[in-house]
Amino acid sequence: MLAALGRGEELATAAERAPTTRWLDAAIAYVADEFERAADLCAQIGALPEDAYIRVDAARAGYADGRRARAEEHLDRALELFRRVGAASYARRAEAVVPLSAAVER
Repeated sequence: MLAALGRGEELATAAERAPTTRWLDAAIAYVADEFERAADLCAQIGALPEDAYIRVDAARAGYADGRRARAEEHLDRALELFRRVGAASYARRAEAVVPLSAAVER
């Protein structure tokens, strides 16, 4: 949320005074646009919904940067969880991340 509001730096500043945890490390990675690292940390601590949600952002960034194969890996992981738990609306939002050119070839 802070990243979307352009306030991610505030988290980093506050984190300097907080005890280090993997949750905090994941949050800091997320606001720094280090989506893959943030998702991996969430997966390590068992925060699977957060992992999937962040992987959608990693996929979006990957498509934007031309890293299509990696983007699809992130998207596939996210979709697998969303479908397994019946989170249809999240799956539809994730599927919408795929650029039209990639969707045709998928």
